[in-house]
Amino acid sequence: MEIEKLKKLGIRNLHSVFGRGVRGETLARRGLLGDVLECVRDVGVKIVVDFRTSDHNDRIARRCADVGIGYHHIQADAKVTPPEELAKTLPRLFEVLDGDGFYISCQQGLHRTDIALALYYYFHDDREVPEMVGHYKRGAFRCDDIGCRVNAMRPFFPEVEEELFRRRRERFLSVNKANAVARKDAEIIGPDLDEGGGVPALPCGGNALAARCTRGGGC
Repeated sequence: MEIEKLKKLGIRNLHSVFGRGVRGETLARRGLLGDVLECVRDVGVKIVVDFRTSDHNDRIARRCADVGIGYHHIQADAKVTPPEELAKTLPRLFEVLDGDGFYISCQQGLHRTDIALALYYYFHDDREVPEMVGHYKRGAFRCDDIGCRVNAMRPFFPEVEEELFRRRRERFLSVNKANAVARKDAEIIGPDLDEGGGVPALPCGGNALAARCTRGGGC
């Protein structure tokens, strides 16, 4: 997929995903919809997956249909969607991410998009560790909300045994800590992660099954 062409359209926080698709901010942002979806289609996007919740509306779904792009909506916000409801949506998400030509996004294309990719890695396909670009801050990898959401999903995937989960967690943390250092000075457009309060930072794989997400507003 020609991601450089997408960057010229003014879409923010664009990154390749597994060499098969793209992640970025919502294509519903004011000023983008016009011909942008036609251009997105023309560079190879076949389906848009939208993780927005309270900030979601049907406009992007209608425009995708107008230009011949598939559209799939998953409410990925932990404050709104209970674990059992999210678990029901994951097989379809995994199916999309197994393919190519996908564009995945939340509002900014950062935190909820990161969490969706983390769930794909932990519970479906661990061949490549996804970059958690929305959770890199000043050279550190802040993964507390990812850990909470991954932990909440564990009971729904009993086939992922403890030893396999541990190996995946260790690799996930190692790769993303290194990425955070490498991207220390990279520009990420969107709200900062919450600086404090709520749940203490968890390693991705603790026991806080009911812990709430600690990120701040925005994506």
